[in-house]
Amino acid sequence: MAGRCDRPKNFAKHARLNVLDYRAQIETAAREMESALAAENPETGAGDLKQLRTAIAALDVVTKLLADLLMDKAMEAMLRKRGVIQ
Repeated sequence: MAGRCDRPKNFAKHARLNVLDYRAQIETAAREMESALAAENPETGAGDLKQLRTAIAALDVVTKLLADLLMDKAMEAMLRKRGVIQ
C-alpha cells in the first residue's frame, strides 16, 4: 500500500478527530431521519415525503464513507491473511 509511509507522525491524532467529527455527522443525519419519520401532518395523517427522501439521501451520503472504510478494512485483512501484504 504505497503512500502510507508518507503520513505525518500525528496522523493517528487527526484520524481520531476525524472519526469524532464523522460520528457527529452520522448522529446528525440519524436525528434528521428520526425527525422526518416522526413528522406528521395532522390533516392528512401522513408524513412529509420530500423531507423523508432528503433525510434518507443525507444519511446515505454520510454512511457511504463508513461502508467504504469497512470494505477497505475487510479487503486489507483478507490480503494480509493470504500473505499479499504485511
